[in-house]
Amino acid sequence: MKPFRGSRVAKVVAASFAVVALSATAACGSDDSGDGSASESVAAPEGSFPGTAASGEPVKIGLINNEGGQAISMPENRESAEAVVQYANENLGGIGGRPIELVICKQGEDANQARDCANKMVEAKVSAVLMTSSGQGNSMVPIITGAGIPYVSAAGQASSELTTDGAFMWTAGLPGALTSMAKYSANQGMKNVTAYVIESRQRPPVSRRWAPPPSRPRESTSRSFRSRRAPRTPLRR
Repeated sequence: MKPFRGSRVAKVVAASFAVVALSATAACGSDDSGDGSASESVAAPEGSFPGTAASGEPVKIGLINNEGGQAISMPENRESAEAVVQYANENLGGIGGRPIELVICKQGEDANQARDCANKMVEAKVSAVLMTSSGQGNSMVPIITGAGIPYVSAAGQASSELTTDGAFMWTAGLPGALTSMAKYSANQGMKNVTAYVIESRQRPPVSRRWAPPPSRPRESTSRSFRSRRAPRTPLRR
């Protein structure tokens, strides 16, 4: 694995965070309800962006998105990211004044597709890879970080996402949620808790580490969880 230099990692991770944070903002519309009064000219608040367009050689940022799969397909994540990148390039000076070039790869929560996307990012020589959310981290993280490319995701699910140098998670994902649930249940004196998880390649194995299937006899502990799979309901638009 190539070493990750602090300044470079900080820049690319911050840039990836900005893309996702602004994507979330773009996905949430605001409803203005007028009161019928005449509108007045209001000066732009201090600190508003001046509208600086990016120029020069682009900075490649990879985006791997769950799209086209039978169980899950979320094209809105990609569409939001594309809109954010366009706005950032036209108004926010991109990254350090240089335009962002979004390198997109779609995978349908399939291990082979996920590996193909990881290899595509390495071949494209992107500066960082942003994975919206996936249970295929173990298929992608070793390839991407092994090439010296930072891997960023909103929620860690796979063990490699949570333990690999060069992989940056904003939340602890399902393992973190289960830990919090276990601690809360223990503090409240609860003995049995049922946790429903999305059926994917990674999530059921993660949940099984906390408790055996409900049909097995087990002893009640602070980590006593019954893990049940939610129905395979497509999330396609």
